[in-house]
Amino acid sequence: MVVKLVNTTTTEYTVYMSGCPQYSPYNQATFRFNPVLTTNVQYISLSYANGTSNPQSNIIFNAIGYALNGVPIFNDADGQYRDAYTYESSTFDGCRAHVNPTGTYHYHSEPGPGCVYNDTAGKHSPLFGIMLDSIPIYGALGDDGIPPKNLDECGGHTDATYPFYHYHVTYNLTSP
Repeated sequence: MVVKLVNTTTTEYTVYMSGCPQYSPYNQATFRFNPVLTTNVQYISLSYANGTSNPQSNIIFNAIGYALNGVPIFNDADGQYRDAYTYESSTFDGCRAHVNPTGTYHYHSEPGPGCVYNDTAGKHSPLFGIMLDSIPIYGALGDDGIPPKNLDECGGHTDATYPFYHYHVTYNLTSP
C-alpha cells in the first residue's frame, strides 16, 4: 500500500492511500483531514508531560496510529504498565518493532533506518504515519535535521518545513 501526504496547508492536509495490494492498480483513495486541536489533552502513555504517572485507566494498549507501511504504532507502555523501551527492547527487531502476545506486530517509537523512511542529513524527517487523532507524525528530526526543542506537551508543533500542526517521534528511542 502507498501512503503519502499531499496538498498541505496550515489548517488542512490530504493523505493519499492507494488501498491496493502490490498486485492491484485499483481502489485508490484520497482522504482529506482537517484536524481540530483541543485544549483538553488526553494522556495515553505512562506519564504526564510533567513526568508524573498517568493512571492505568487512561493508558491505551492498542494502536494509537499507523505507520506508512501499515504497521500499528503503540504508545510507550508494555502490557504490565512498564516502560516498553526498557522492558521490551530486547525483543525489537531491526526495524525496532515486535509482536505482542496477541500477535500484533507494532512500533513503540521511531522505526529503524530504512524501515519506514530514511532521514537525510540537514533535512526535516519524512512522514512516519498518521495518528488516530488524524494528526501526522514525522521522524525525530525537525527543520535543518535537528531534533525540535519547541515541542508541546503532546510532542507536536508547527515549523518552517511543515507549517501545520504535526507530531514527532522521540529522538534516539527516548520515552515520549
